[in-house]
Amino acid sequence: MFRRILCPTDFSEPSRKAIELARSLAVQFGAELRIMHCVEPVTIHGPTIDMGAPSSAFDVAGYQDLILKQAEESLRALGAELSSRELEVSIHLARGKPGEEIAAHAEDFGADLVIIATHGESGWRRFLFGSVAEKVMRTARCPVLTVHEDGGGASVRPPGPAAER
Repeated sequence: MFRRILCPTDFSEPSRKAIELARSLAVQFGAELRIMHCVEPVTIHGPTIDMGAPSSAFDVAGYQDLILKQAEESLRALGAELSSRELEVSIHLARGKPGEEIAAHAEDFGADLVIIATHGESGWRRFLFGSVAEKVMRTARCPVLTVHEDGGGASVRPPGPAAER
């Protein structure tokens, strides 16, 4: 039924629960499991002033490189931890807006299922920041299974309207 399962992670505890479910389903169906992480570009808002002193400037590119390096190390460790004779695990590190990158990579990878954690944001926080899981559910061309933060269950949503294109 499932040949390729994509499970995005932000390395949080809810994501860990989603990964465990993804691992279990991948073993059950003999599917390939891909673990993915997306790093958003670092941006600095507000006016910048060149003070002329190298120590006064924040090295955005260096900081971005550090974040990418740490994310790649974490992904590699997670992939190695999950891999076994019974499970093929691959990793993917993306850069950009997580919701968009996850949906795009699900299509590129040929995922039959995306399993993603929800963090239970609501109210103003959700309004201001949005929900990565919600964006993926709306735009992915394959079914999306969301694993709730509180462990109270999971929800499956068929492919979003993007699948009809």
